[in-house]
Amino acid sequence: MSIKQGEYLKNLRNGKGISQDALGEALGISRQSVSKWEQGNSTPDIDNIGKLAEFYGVSIDSIVKGEADEAKENEQTAQSEEAKAVNELIDEFEGKEEPENKKAEERKFDMPLSAPEPSLKEKELLKEQKDEKYILEREKEREERKKEKKRRSWLFPSYPILAVIAYCLIGVFLGANGWKIGWIVLLTIPLFYTGIIAIEKKKPVIFCYPVLVLIVFLLLGFAKSLWHPAWILFLTIPIFYIIAAKAGKHKHNGN
Repeated sequence: MSIKQGEYLKNLRNGKGISQDALGEALGISRQSVSKWEQGNSTPDIDNIGKLAEFYGVSIDSIVKGEADEAKENEQTAQSEEAKAVNELIDEFEGKEEPENKKAEERKFDMPLSAPEPSLKEKELLKEQKDEKYILEREKEREERKKEKKRRSWLFPSYPILAVIAYCLIGVFLGANGWKIGWIVLLTIPLFYTGIIAIEKKKPVIFCYPVLVLIVFLLLGFAKSLWHPAWILFLTIPIFYIIAAKAGKHKHNGN
């Protein structure tokens, strides 16, 4: 919904002299939804557009376009002011003045429960608004992904070099044992890239799980001589891919 439409809804509500809470109760929605409509952050659905049109006494087309027939609007404004003046005279004559919130509570029951069926043109306008909103959301997500890729652009191509430097440092500081087992650090290169891609695409099956198992197996073997029973870890490889494949299939069917 555009800002123009939001301002139009806000003007209609102010013309009625009711609060966002009262309007929300009348329509059976939250005050936050009314606020989002009037700020142009969201669009009411077809049913609520019909209810708004009936409640304010305007056409559905004017709600959708955010424009009103000036003659009709002036007539409604004059009638509203005239009715308000008559009510004030009656209250003054009876020596009482009804609170504004009570008036709003009573006015909300004037709205009919059923909403008129929108025309084909109005449905097309609503569809265009939803399509535009969808495109804007996708564009926003695309921009966020670009920013994220830019933030890690230096690390992504540099990781293999960092892994080699780490291997050399392990060898220098740990001596012969460091050179003997430090090369395992190089196995983290495929883990780094497949891990990032799996997270971005939300597809765990892309992750290079067998290399992770191999790294753990080698560390246990070299450090603790646990070649047995550490070999059992390799049995988890088919289990991982069965679970990952089912999770991906379930997500695809859900979409």
